[in-house]
Amino acid sequence: MRRLSINVFWKFYIREDDPDYPEINKLKPKVKDNNEILNLTKLAKVIQQNEESLRKYLEQ
Repeated sequence: MRRLSINVFWKFYIREDDPDYPEINKLKPKVKDNNEILNLTKLAKVIQQNEESLRKYLEQ
């Protein structure tokens, strides 16, 4: 099972994009609800569907 570090979790959570995390910046809109609140179910699905591009951010 792969896990997301807390630092990377916050990169999805915060509104501002971080130029050091371009893959996450691109996926942020897919993990938030219309009111900009992070949806953990959506986050889990996006991580699973994009595991290859997010591999360097995931822990084993």
